[in-house]
Amino acid sequence: MKSKVAIIRDVDIKKRTRRAIELIGGMEKIVGRGDRVLIKPNMVGGFPPETGETTDPEFVKVLVEMAFEAGAKEVLVGEGEPFVTMEELKRRFVNRTIPSTMPLHTRYEEVLKETGGKFIDFNINGWRTVKVPNPVFFDKVQVARAILECDVLIGAPALKTHHLAGITVALKNLYGAIPRSDKEKYHRLDRVEEAIVDINKVRTSDMVIVDGTRTILHWGRIDEYLETKQLNLTLAGFDPVAIDAVSAKIL
Repeated sequence: MKSKVAIIRDVDIKKRTRRAIELIGGMEKIVGRGDRVLIKPNMVGGFPPETGETTDPEFVKVLVEMAFEAGAKEVLVGEGEPFVTMEELKRRFVNRTIPSTMPLHTRYEEVLKETGGKFIDFNINGWRTVKVPNPVFFDKVQVARAILECDVLIGAPALKTHHLAGITVALKNLYGAIPRSDKEKYHRLDRVEEAIVDINKVRTSDMVIVDGTRTILHWGRIDEYLETKQLNLTLAGFDPVAIDAVSAKIL
């Protein structure tokens, strides 16, 4: 049986995201009354979403609203990446205009205040060491407690390339749910791809909704070779591998 991936293009982020989710059966397919839902966006480094590096807060707002509409008791938005100050962003983008004067986490806080969602910092909430079933390489991995304790995990990645993994969309989004020390270790061992698979074997997303409002193509450091494109896409599906395959074709 083939996996279904919905792709909608529209300048209206709310309209296209709702339509993409409806096309795969609706949020009710995974969220039931009383569920505790965790949404995992990509907030790497706190870069403004206008760069294409991070998931737009307005995109996540739609997902929080739909999860509550489906009956969720609690909706959390979680990330484990450290935030970058506006001063640091200005230093990194020395020859570029910063597209926002408000830090990304502040923009998220405002959106969540409007919807009733809550932000959770994986570093504060804590980690758990878990055995990997049928591992590719790592017998055990540390993952955020929050992704193990939620009833429903929704991946909300940005649509973009990655200089090591090729793309960073559905599967790699959960690389943000492990401690920074482990990320550095996997990079040092040159086992990033194996780690990504083993993390997803422990807990993968029940649904993935991709923010393709913009994309960024770069084959070096995060603040080098920047080429942001406006796509106005939303992708939706239940199979992270299918989502990544379609995303790779688009990219």
